Amino acid sequence: MESSSSESDSDSDSSSSSSSESDFDSDSDSDADSDTPKEIKHLAKHQSDAARNLKKIEGELSGYVATNLDLVQQRKDTNQLEADLRVAAKFKEIYMDYITTGFGADLDTLRKEGDINDETLELLVDALETGIQSFAASDQKMIVDEAS
Repeated sequence: MESSSSESDSDSDSSSSSSSESDFDSDSDSDADSDTPKEIKHLAKHQSDAARNLKKIEGELSGYVATNLDLVQQRKDTNQLEADLRVAAKFKEIYMDYITTGFGADLDTLRKEGDINDETLELLVDALETGIQSFAASDQKMIVDEAS
């Protein structure tokens, strides 16, 4: 039975200590409340200054960093475009050689008939070149790589 009475005593001690702690906390809170507006104003001013400084630094760096990044990207794009144009030109050459070799007899027949003038010849070449568009860029690159 002594243990249960000591438990009750310890419970009452802890509740009285917690009430005294909360009394202490409320006292310190009321003291802190009077200082809080000054602290908040001070922190808000520093936060505002820090945000302003950050924007200033970002503004100064953004042009420099973006310019370098843009130049690198532009150079990469230009190099890629040049490579794509070389592949396209080489593929056009390979394709047209293939078409003229494959349809050589038919093209000779058209030429011998005499119905071909500069305008119709240009139209025929344009029509044959249209077939190039049916190949994806990756397929064109593969064919050019195999031919090289």
